[in-house]
Amino acid sequence: MATRLLHLIHTLMPRLALIPWLGLSDGAQVWQVMSRGLRHEMRAPPSAIITLAGLYWAGAMDGDLLARQVVMHAREALLCVDELGSVADEAVHRYRMVRTDLAELVAASIDEAWPAAKEAAIVLQGMECPCPVWVKADRRMLAALVGCMLKRAIALSQVPGKVRVGIGAGHAHYCVDLSFRMARPRAHDPLAPSSAAGLLARRVMKRHGGLLAVVGEGPDTAWRLVLPRARTGSKKAPEGAFLPSNR
Repeated sequence: MATRLLHLIHTLMPRLALIPWLGLSDGAQVWQVMSRGLRHEMRAPPSAIITLAGLYWAGAMDGDLLARQVVMHAREALLCVDELGSVADEAVHRYRMVRTDLAELVAASIDEAWPAAKEAAIVLQGMECPCPVWVKADRRMLAALVGCMLKRAIALSQVPGKVRVGIGAGHAHYCVDLSFRMARPRAHDPLAPSSAAGLLARRVMKRHGGLLAVVGEGPDTAWRLVLPRARTGSKKAPEGAFLPSNR
């Protein structure tokens, strides 16, 4: 984890120096989330681990339980590092919109998140996409967002459990749906505008002319990214451009 933190600091310094050159409200919002993340989200897991060590030394916790709790908090810290790094990257990223196969992008994100899901005893379940799914997108930032949301959904899911990923179609849009059952109620919305993941989602969706929606209440949660369709052209969807039916 120390290596990951050093990498975050090395990555953030040149990017944070550029953020004041953004629009006033735009830059201030990024600064606030970065400050909150470094002061609170990044401090909470190590603080919890120190508390757990005290319980273990006092004989109030056995070694196996301690190990499971330490791993859980360490994973949360690493996820926070990744989310803060993505926010910093997005703040200074130069968007380049190109015609993109959304199904192929999401399938690649599922493959990338598969090891984390397996380690957490979570099944990633993709739903087959029966038609071409073309959107105009910045591939790098949209892939970063889908990957970020997948990893956050895995971290929040009930164990053992599933994270279902699907692509829906409307008259003028496509949507990426992530649905799962939360392990426990959360005091704060994990995709609130004040969170790194929430800010990243809103900023990326704004640049794509889309939106983020949270569907459902209680433990059963669905996150939806809505993206406008790309203009129709003569290109065909690449062969095999669909989500895996079951991962």
